[in-house]
Amino acid sequence: MNEKSGFEDVLSDAQSEMIAASLEYAGDGVSDVYVYASTENGAMFFDPFFVVGGEVVGRGELLNADTSIPRQRSLVKFGNAQLLRLWEAGAEYGRPVPSQLKLHYVVASGSLDAEYEYGPQYSNHRTLAVHDISGRWQDEIRGEADGRV
Repeated sequence: MNEKSGFEDVLSDAQSEMIAASLEYAGDGVSDVYVYASTENGAMFFDPFFVVGGEVVGRGELLNADTSIPRQRSLVKFGNAQLLRLWEAGAEYGRPVPSQLKLHYVVASGSLDAEYEYGPQYSNHRTLAVHDISGRWQDEIRGEADGRV
């Protein structure tokens, strides 16, 4: 296996695992899964959110799922483990790892869109945190779902 396909295989698998875990967590009725993930400066951050009945909801706002704190922690821990796998594969294969991943999975079609950034997204700002970026993206998607954007 060459270095390029090895890293890309890990990237693809990690994305699939994050989406699958998010879907399992959310249960039935989800039409879209969004995952915001960051590996900036080696700090792993995983934050999925969902569209249910046309409404954008965070992982703690799902009505028909167990959203207890232990279950949320378990989901985030699993997502962060996938990001760590990606970080380790980047080191192993000598490949840059995205500092930011934005994933969008459409349940009905099974399609996955992914956007990657490689530069600093928040660490070069005095007041911006990774939570802010994730929240802004969720607000952007919420605005699109509401027809405002």
